[in-house]
Amino acid sequence: MKRSLYRTILLSIFLLFIVSFAQYDTLDYDGIDRTYLLHVPSSYDGLSAVPLVVVIHPYNGYAPGFEIETGFSNKADANGFIAVYPEGLGDPRSWNAGSCCGYAVMNNIDDVGFISALIDTLTANYNIDSTRIFATGFSNGSMMAYRLAAELSNKIAAIAGAAGQMMLDECNPVRAVPIMHLHSLNDDICLYEGSSEGFIYPSVEAVIDIWVGINGCDTVPDTVIDNSGILMVRKWTAQTSNADIFLYTRPTGGHTWPTGTVSATDSVWDFFVEHPMDPATGVDDNDNPDAIKNFILKQNYPNPFDATTTISFLAPNREKVTLKIFDLLGNEVAILLNKEVSAGEHRVIFESKNLPAGVYFYRLQAGASVDAKKLVILR
Repeated sequence: MKRSLYRTILLSIFLLFIVSFAQYDTLDYDGIDRTYLLHVPSSYDGLSAVPLVVVIHPYNGYAPGFEIETGFSNKADANGFIAVYPEGLGDPRSWNAGSCCGYAVMNNIDDVGFISALIDTLTANYNIDSTRIFATGFSNGSMMAYRLAAELSNKIAAIAGAAGQMMLDECNPVRAVPIMHLHSLNDDICLYEGSSEGFIYPSVEAVIDIWVGINGCDTVPDTVIDNSGILMVRKWTAQTSNADIFLYTRPTGGHTWPTGTVSATDSVWDFFVEHPMDPATGVDDNDNPDAIKNFILKQNYPNPFDATTTISFLAPNREKVTLKIFDLLGNEVAILLNKEVSAGEHRVIFESKNLPAGVYFYRLQAGASVDAKKLVILR
């Protein structure tokens, strides 16, 4: 009876943490607590690498609202990827996408750095496929996705934007990036043809032309779909990589994230599936700021657990490491690893065996690098 009660209490504490984590979490970046919403599909087991989709809300938007509007969390559950919804700063919230928008631009907020750090944080704690990290957004969020393609192409495999053009004076990605753009021809907020007066921004066609040149695509597109005035899809095929460009246009719909007959969420995910990072267009590790530079200890999975759990870590070079388990009093209860390992990712299976239920810590030490995380055993 006591054992069952103890198990129930531990599980309740853990689930309370998970619920809180699933709603919101914060990341201290550049001296600011940045917020984001994280959705991990129930199918995630920590053993197989999964895609990550960064979903970026519009100006005056927020993460939970955009999660509901797009339905990307439902899509993540159905297709086994992790969805993260970062939030902009200011009131109303905005993103520094270059020359737009609001508080973020006026205060020169480093949103590219924030999202890069967010990706690093999630990669350290989850088994994420580094060749399938994508970004999508609406309006100001679409503009931000374009900036990520231009300035974070070493991490972002492909982007998809809806109803928001690229707002950069310069665009010099280190690799070709597959691009998908969705836009209503009657959008009265972000005009399809752009604006040359007041708030100046380029036309959708002008942005596409820039990326056609960057990606080395055929200059004449193929018409993939021409559906009786409901939807037109054109494709510019990349000549030497998978960095194709797709443009979805519809005559009506205004300034909205397309749903219903034309589902942006479905179309974006289909596009991402077909466009992982192409090794032929990747960057060398010497030029890649995403290369492993430090030992990174990941959260074990599953957690809590009964019999076995997997502990993973990343090693930047060959070095002797120790991986040990400690109880709450600091007593060493198990040695999982004590040997030299090669550079790369390593996984260790921990069998709890005769250890009683409770909270424990596992600690990784490699030279001067030390990190520890908490695990929970249930019986």
